[in-house]
Amino acid sequence: MNELQLKYGCNPNQTPSRIYLNNGSDLPIRVLNGRPGYINFLDALNGWQLVTELKKAAGLPAAASFKHVSPAGAAVGMPLNDIERRIYWADDYDIDYSPLACAYVRARGADRMSSFGDFIALSDICDVPTAEFIKHEVSDGVIAPGYEPEALEILKTKKRGTYNVVEIDPSYVPDPIEHKEVFGLTFEQGSAQYVGAGAPVETVYMEEGVIFRGDGVYIIKNCPNEENARAFVDWLTSKEIQEMMNNTQYRRTIRTDVPAGDAMVPMDQINVITDDEANTAAHKSEWLDKFKDIFTQ
Repeated sequence: MNELQLKYGCNPNQTPSRIYLNNGSDLPIRVLNGRPGYINFLDALNGWQLVTELKKAAGLPAAASFKHVSPAGAAVGMPLNDIERRIYWADDYDIDYSPLACAYVRARGADRMSSFGDFIALSDICDVPTAEFIKHEVSDGVIAPGYEPEALEILKTKKRGTYNVVEIDPSYVPDPIEHKEVFGLTFEQGSAQYVGAGAPVETVYMEEGVIFRGDGVYIIKNCPNEENARAFVDWLTSKEIQEMMNNTQYRRTIRTDVPAGDAMVPMDQINVITDDEANTAAHKSEWLDKFKDIFTQ
């Protein structure tokens, strides 16, 4: 199937609505139950990207709760103790929580108000314990790489049989350049991924110099759970995670012991300059006009 008609677009009055691939290929998804709409699929596909990256980074089953194209919660499948089950409202059910179920319990519990009516993304085949927990929650749908037969039957009973259940091909890899149209304008991103995928292009930097501003992560002074915050920063800046972000997310590492990825030009080959923010603000319009002249000749 290379096209799927949706329930409606962003709003109920926006019909017809559909999803398809520009190259005419078959879609990497199948709707097993329900009739998802435009926003449902935005949540589903954004959530799927998040949980696949989480699983790749942590090596554990992952789940995400998306609502109106924003993540309400995401987590990996760490076991739940009795206190956590009460915190996440998961202690009222007679469920032997699997790692995947634990991941969704944690993701849902991160912000239960924002997760109300969410679209769920699961990194692994949906098992019965996960379906049993989902059965009790107010949700619009779920996307996963597959479903155990009994789990699928449980999910089909939700919302009087209209619950959205989507299966996605886990081997699907999208084009490295992503486009999005808004109000007639086309946005494009992903040049580093394009290079990394072997496309016949290269990333170039201005000989006159390039300004680099590094990413930052901060811990609020005297914040609650400061020890956990420090552990998270240590994990985020560890060599393993920085290598993963460098090689799969194409984000430059902050570590000196992690070389630039294959799609990146090493920093010692780039003329890096510092900027005077006051001077930049004073000449902003002039410089933008100059760039416009250069790139429109």
